[in-house]
Formats: sequence, C-alpha cells, structure tokens
Amino acid sequence: MKSTITDRRTTFTTLNGTEIHFVPFSWDEYQLARAGLMDEYRTRGELIDCPQYTVTFASGTTQQFDHNETTIKDVPPGTAEQDVDKVLDAQREMWLKYQDALKRFNAEDQIVLNEMVYEDSLGGIVLPSDTTWETRQTKRRIKIPTDPEEKRQHYINTVLLKGKSDQLDLLSTIVAVSMGVVKEADLEAVKASFRDQVWGDISGRLLGRQGPGETKNPPVGPMDGQPPTDIDSGAESVVINEGTI
Repeated sequence: MKSTITDRRTTFTTLNGTEIHFVPFSWDEYQLARAGLMDEYRTRGELIDCPQYTVTFASGTTQQFDHNETTIKDVPPGTAEQDVDKVLDAQREMWLKYQDALKRFNAEDQIVLNEMVYEDSLGGIVLPSDTTWETRQTKRRIKIPTDPEEKRQHYINTVLLKGKSDQLDLLSTIVAVSMGVVKEADLEAVKASFRDQVWGDISGRLLGRQGPGETKNPPVGPMDGQPPTDIDSGAESVVINEGTI
C-alpha cells in the first residue's frame, strides 16, 4: 500500500493555500556534481579559484589570505616605480579572469541545482487533466512550452507558484531540508537569509548598486599544479597563488 506523505517538513503551503509535497534531493550528489563541475573548469585551466596572497610577518610565520576587490588594487611594497603599472595591470587581469570564471561557474551550478529540485524533489507533480490553465494562458498570449518536462516546470512556476515569494520560499525550503535542516526555527532562518540574498541582488541590479544580498566566496582547498606568482600586497612579503578560493 502506498504511504501518504505526512512529514510537515516536506509539505509546502503557497500563499493561496495550495499544498505542495516534495522529497529532499541528495545533498551529497549535488556536492559531488558541483565538485565535478569545478574540476572541469580547473582542467580547462580556468581561474576558478580565488587568487591568494601569502603574508610573511616579522616573526617569520606566513599566512594566506584571499584577494578581494580592494587588495587586488594594492601596489606591492618595494615595487620599482617603472613596474607599478605593469604589476597593477597583471593583478587586475588576473582578478577579471577569476570573476568571469566564477560567474560562469555559478550559472552552471545553478542549472544543476534547479534540475535536482524540479526532477528529484518536485518530480511527483504531474500536469492536471483540466487544461483550463492552458486556455487562459494562451488567451493571454503566453507561449506554453511543448516539451513535456519544460511544460511541467512552466505549470509549476506559473500556476502552482504564482507569487515570486512562493518560488523563493519553496526553493529555499527544499534546499534546507535536503541539507539536513530539521528544526523549524533553523528552517525559517535559512528561508529568511535566502530571501534577503535574492531580493538584495535584485535591488542592487535595479538601483545600480550591490544590495544586502552580496555573497562571499567560501574557501576550499588549494589548486594543484599552479605555480605561484610573486607579487607583494602591503605586507613584508607576499606570494599570490593563482589557485585557491
């Protein structure tokens, strides 16, 4: 006998009262897919890892730091005056390559995540036999996809999830539950953070500035096979490794 989903964590209620049942996708599978995508970028020689600089302190100890938009513009101490422009140009070029690679990686990574959400978590949602919604959208000159899966996703996004907040909240809920968040308070915190990030990014684009949703790149391990480039950045000595995030 087929069981009925009763876990409230996997039941999402839209603003108009529609209940949507989902199942968590495999977070480990997503992480492996993400790592595989990153490996593809590295294999192509793309600068997907954030450039770093190594600071040598007076005690002789060293520590690595991620570059950012400010440090990448610093002129390394001890640089000959005739080399300043050359060094700064090299740093700017390196930073632009990293930003370009990261932007494309994030876009592809988002596609992978969306596929897992729609195919794995929301795969149980099927098109209704009642085609009233199609008649209504056609009347409004809306082009409905003919591909079955694209049409199903179109139905989910335009009929079941009418409000943008429903789309954001459902996505963040599915991701949070798949990550292993179980406490109600933690789930609400994740959803609030997700909304702030997305709406902050949107407001930033509309207003021509970065909104409160600005994100930082998480650190990962060093990239093998990339020779360090000697560049100074405001400390006693600095080595920039083109290859750690």
